[in-house]
Amino acid sequence: MNATGSRPLHAILHHLFGFVIRHKWFTSALIVAVVLLFGYQLTKLTFDNTPDGFFMEGDPALQHYEAFKNQFQSDEFSLILLEAPPVWDRKLIEAIKATVDSIEAVAHVTRVVSITNINHIEAQDDEIVIDSLFRDASDKTDYQQIRQKILSHPRYPGLYISKDGRHIAILVETEIIKNELDYKIALTADLRQILTQGGIADYHPRIVGAPILDADVRVIISQENGIFTAACFTLIMLGFWIVFRSAYAMLMAAAILATSVVVTFGMMSALGFPYTVLTPIVPTFLMSVGINALVFLLTGFCYARSRQESPLQALEDTYVEVGSISLLTMLTTSAALFAFSASDVKPVLHVGVIMGAGLMVMYVATMLWFPVFLGSGAQKKLKLGGAVLNQRVALLVKLGEWVIRYYKSIFIGFILICAVALVGLSRLETDFHYLGMFKESTDIHKDYRYVDDQLPASASIEIVIRGNDPNTIKRADVLHSMDRFSRHIEQHSELPVKVYSLADVVKELNQAFHENDPAFYRIPSDNSVIAQELFLFESSDQEEVKQLVDFQYKTARITIRVPNVPDSRYRTLITTIEQAKALYFEPGGQPQVAATAEDLARQLESAGLPELEVTSTGLVDLWVTIDDYLTQSQITSVSLAFAAVTIIMIGIFRSLVMGVVLGLLNLSVVILVLGLMGATGIPLDPYTVLIASIALGILDDDTMHFVKSVQEDMNAGTSMEQAIRNTYSRAGQAMFYTTAILVLSFSINIFSDIASLTKFGVLISLTLLLGLIVEFLITPTLILIFGSRLLNTHQADLPKVSVVKG
Repeated sequence: MNATGSRPLHAILHHLFGFVIRHKWFTSALIVAVVLLFGYQLTKLTFDNTPDGFFMEGDPALQHYEAFKNQFQSDEFSLILLEAPPVWDRKLIEAIKATVDSIEAVAHVTRVVSITNINHIEAQDDEIVIDSLFRDASDKTDYQQIRQKILSHPRYPGLYISKDGRHIAILVETEIIKNELDYKIALTADLRQILTQGGIADYHPRIVGAPILDADVRVIISQENGIFTAACFTLIMLGFWIVFRSAYAMLMAAAILATSVVVTFGMMSALGFPYTVLTPIVPTFLMSVGINALVFLLTGFCYARSRQESPLQALEDTYVEVGSISLLTMLTTSAALFAFSASDVKPVLHVGVIMGAGLMVMYVATMLWFPVFLGSGAQKKLKLGGAVLNQRVALLVKLGEWVIRYYKSIFIGFILICAVALVGLSRLETDFHYLGMFKESTDIHKDYRYVDDQLPASASIEIVIRGNDPNTIKRADVLHSMDRFSRHIEQHSELPVKVYSLADVVKELNQAFHENDPAFYRIPSDNSVIAQELFLFESSDQEEVKQLVDFQYKTARITIRVPNVPDSRYRTLITTIEQAKALYFEPGGQPQVAATAEDLARQLESAGLPELEVTSTGLVDLWVTIDDYLTQSQITSVSLAFAAVTIIMIGIFRSLVMGVVLGLLNLSVVILVLGLMGATGIPLDPYTVLIASIALGILDDDTMHFVKSVQEDMNAGTSMEQAIRNTYSRAGQAMFYTTAILVLSFSINIFSDIASLTKFGVLISLTLLLGLIVEFLITPTLILIFGSRLLNTHQADLPKVSVVKG
């Protein structure tokens, strides 16, 4: 072979091969130095699975959330639920008090609220008392009377106690440290430790909340990542032994894998990309996909040796010929992954970039280590030949004969299956459930389900109201609008909700100012009365005031407590919220005919409202926004990946028709899987949104190897049918082995406690299996149907596919 001929890529690889063969020790030392350099960067790798970490800087949703945090510090909280006895006693109250005191001493806790320290507002003996209901609790206290007072209060049930009184909540508010997570692990550990101590354990406490979820995700991912990476590595080593029966081949693969993983993650750290909930798929993907180049190189080397070539000549021929096409397949896969750079979801973008760059690193590592291990007589250590591999082609040859005989029926059946898949695809939806990342068998999932069944208030949506002038929030019309907005949400929400704002405090104050008369549980119409009532409240509970409104009364919040459910179930509520904003906060509201006196009053009130900026934010709002971005990411990434793969195929095969047809063939596999997801109700989430583009990038590798093998034989004068038979026995083996490695590697994720990761592993494995079936059945079918109209069979300078001959 003249590697220095007209093909620049072959010439480059020829010179690289010669350099490495002449300077094996220098090359080895250079690789080790690079590994050490990037290994040092690994020490700087951070972890971030916080919701705001999913957004790009400057994103409007993130800006609203940052503004909210700047004003009100945090909306993150943990909810501790206790099983209360039917008869309350001093032991219960003292246990709660002691627990509250202990939690208040924990780092990063900003406020702890329970029935024992709520500042209850009521009139007593001609004065307004704002104090704890249990300040002077003793054995003589009538706990049942206080219990009834709490249950009959308009605000407490649904927030601090279940409506049936069987469960009591402790609310733990915590600060948020941007892009930091380790403090949540320590916080969660401290809270759980406290709940095992003292008398509180007798009431079977369960704890849920955003900090707990974040911490548990971090811990599980950290524990599983090392285990699954090691398992993937072991499976690949086992696969190499089964296929090649050579310890030396296994050692070579181990060196390439270790080099690539360390350099890729070091590069990730150097770029400032944090480790996120999506990152665990990177090492598995990188090792299982990237090792394919070595599989083809080794099988190609076997084939060359079986033709009685000298060891060094066989090595060089394989290096240049197989290395060239492996480079092209790597570039198409990387291009498909780089399509994620258009995503508005930051972890999706980061994972796409890192996996694409990691494959490039893997290719370079393979092309350097391969001649280092096998150069200068070292080929003898690779004790394999064609015999072991040649025993495995019989089934593939039979499959080829079957396809040649029935290709028309196969094609018709495939078209019908794709048509059915399109129906399923039309039903595909986007939905993400952060809690749903955990399997239902995990303790955190069980605790959430129990808590939300008893007290559906483990998550929240925040509504921020901003006026232009000081004391805007003190105005009666503004408070009336806030109150009616809250009641509208409670009445029209399909989800159980609990809404709380400054308007509720003002109503409590007004009732207390009128001797606890329930008839006065309303917003006064006189601004001066409101100012007087709020002055009293400010004097007694500054902390509560700061949680509800800024000190100038220009900005207030309305908190909507909701259960933790999939994001799709929040959408109707969010629509209700948007409608209520227009009804109660836009000056004049929406012009309409007043059906009732109340409607007329509302329209008259809203007509005089000051200009208000009303925005929705909070963790729930962020997750729902991510849902929207996932839909956009799926469409954009698949479109870009398909375009990139198709364009590269057009360039490789120098045929517009072939590039488009083969691109559509790979896209059909994606349609089959997405159609299955739609038909079975599996939604797109941050994990499954990756499947389509990853699959497009991987599947094109086998397509190129299969088609090029057929082209090679036909260019040599072989008939089309015989060229297909030869391809099954040659390229078919490597395609089968690489797919088996991929499927086994991704299937490891089935054992994860992260349900989303398990789902990803199952679906990507299914995609790859379907891809192999399509390559074995449909690719030769298309060749048989379209013949020379599809294949350019006179491209003498096409890179040659050298794989094991059957």
